[in-house]
Amino acid sequence: MFSSPSELPLRPLTEAQEGLWYAQRLDPLNPIFNTGHCTHIHSALDTALFAQAINLTLTEAEALTLRMVDTPDGPAQYLRPQEPIQLEIVDLSAHADGAEQAQTQLMADLRTPLDPTVAPLARHILFVLGPKHHLWYQRIHHLAADGYGMALIETRVVKLYKALLSGREDHGHELESFT
Repeated sequence: MFSSPSELPLRPLTEAQEGLWYAQRLDPLNPIFNTGHCTHIHSALDTALFAQAINLTLTEAEALTLRMVDTPDGPAQYLRPQEPIQLEIVDLSAHADGAEQAQTQLMADLRTPLDPTVAPLARHILFVLGPKHHLWYQRIHHLAADGYGMALIETRVVKLYKALLSGREDHGHELESFT
């Protein structure tokens, strides 16, 4: 069951987050704080195992469940781990212009401003364009992660995917806790 922000442990924003917060609040329709990354995969992919690796990683990445709230003492943040981000899979393999459709969709998402008090701060989509062509799109609001954080997520997904493919029980080290 969802708890209201007043029932959750609130934490102050970091100094860097505060700057981003106020800039976003001054221009709420500006999507400039959306960071995006698209990984092109040009090989066979076990889509189910890759999705499992991504979803496991997204569960570990607590910062992606961050929400922000205005309080009388200023902005604060809290986690909503009961609402992890989940990978979306969009199969465009039957479309001759699938790559262009994927590009249009991901750019539209990247250009959509987010309200950090309401919207999930991250989105992950796997576009299936063919048996050996996939695009993995990550969009994360800069309040939750930067390019380095996105690289950590990508690295963890690759390690998990390789472990799942080989049937290994040991999936390596989880991402560090946000708290």
